[in-house]
This record gives sequence, C-alpha cells and structure tokens, in this order.
Amino acid sequence: MTVMCESCGADCESLSPASWDPELLIGPCCEVEPIEVPEIPRCLVEYQIVMSAKTIGEMCDRVKEHRKNCPVCSDQTEVRKAA
Repeated sequence: MTVMCESCGADCESLSPASWDPELLIGPCCEVEPIEVPEIPRCLVEYQIVMSAKTIGEMCDRVKEHRKNCPVCSDQTEVRKAA
C-alpha cells in the first residue's frame, strides 16, 4: 500500500515527519540531508529559510532567490561549481 507525500505528492511506501515541520509527513523523496562543510559555513539566513519552508518547492524557490543577493551564499555557490 502506498501513501502520498504531503510535500511533493509522490506515492511512497512510508512517511515520516519533516525535519523542518514535524506536522508535515514526507516520504524519502523529500528528505533533506543537512549540508554542513566546516570550510564553507552555512548562512544563518539560508538555514532559517530551509527550516521555515512548508514544501520542498517553496524551499528551493526561496533559497535560489536568497542566494542571488547573499554574499555568503553566492560565494558558496561558486565554490560548489568549482569543485
């Protein structure tokens, strides 16, 4: 039996609470692993955006918009592209 992921709507075999919103039940399709690299610290504003988003789509849209203007995150994007 499959159930629907509350974030993206995909059919999943199991659901678990989202790390950013325990009331939102998500499948493995929407689980987010923390991205922490000691040499490239995460921007606290970006972290707040990730934690406050209700869906993966909302998180992606808000993070992309944030990274356009944030000097910390735009530098991280360039470092990731070079790697």
